[in-house]
Amino acid sequence: MKEKINLTLEKSIKEKARRIARSRNLSVSEVVEKLILSLEEPEENWQPKEGSILSKMAGSIPNTKQVDYDELLVSELMKKEGYEEDSD
Repeated sequence: MKEKINLTLEKSIKEKARRIARSRNLSVSEVVEKLILSLEEPEENWQPKEGSILSKMAGSIPNTKQVDYDELLVSELMKKEGYEEDSD
């Protein structure tokens, strides 16, 4: 069930919202609804749009090793500052 909501926006933002909606053949309400839904979705479930170049490229570069970025950062900072890494 749809319900009404009142928004208070700067005039320039209101005009931008109307232009964006018109360019996508949507109402301002639909744009706001889509925006809210997109903000709610966790990034880990993000998928590229079907048929896009990104969707065609997805998975083309194999991820063969898991990287610990904190460890990598420490390692690179140590190299930059001239410290030797411990060898196990």
